[in-house]
Amino acid sequence: MSIVEEPTKTITVTNDAGEKREVKVNTVVKVATPEDSSDPLQIVGDTYFLFYNNQGTISLATRNFAENAVGTALDTTNLVEYLQEDSTAETPATPAESDVDSDTYYDSIFAAWQRQHDYIVSIEDDAVKQSVQTSHSAAIFEANRLQMEHPEDAAIINESLHKVLEGK
Repeated sequence: MSIVEEPTKTITVTNDAGEKREVKVNTVVKVATPEDSSDPLQIVGDTYFLFYNNQGTISLATRNFAENAVGTALDTTNLVEYLQEDSTAETPATPAESDVDSDTYYDSIFAAWQRQHDYIVSIEDDAVKQSVQTSHSAAIFEANRLQMEHPEDAAIINESLHKVLEGK
């Protein structure tokens, strides 16, 4: 990955409530070719943005993978915000290679969704509530993390993600 500063521009990100807001960014993250030259997620050359959110932490804006397919031009009016988790939060357990199955992936993705949902519910200030990562985004981020670790199980992970997002 490379991180570069570019002229400031405005992008649109979707928050946890599914509401869109505009943010100004000038820090761009580009995905480089991995050392092993494989690209299972097909994200080499993709662009992400870093910006400070209302909580004073850094958010990552990525393409909305559900609506803005990899391999197409990046739609900067339809990005998803990933909010940095509190360092005291419990991190999801990565499935051990020996016991990976669809339930394990589902549980990990659902735990990320639930943790973010609980956090949002605990926020009383609507302005702050709108500036945090959505539960939907947290689930997608976790699924992407799992796919990077287990590209061979991408289909199972995507199926588990869809179950979480559909409330199953």
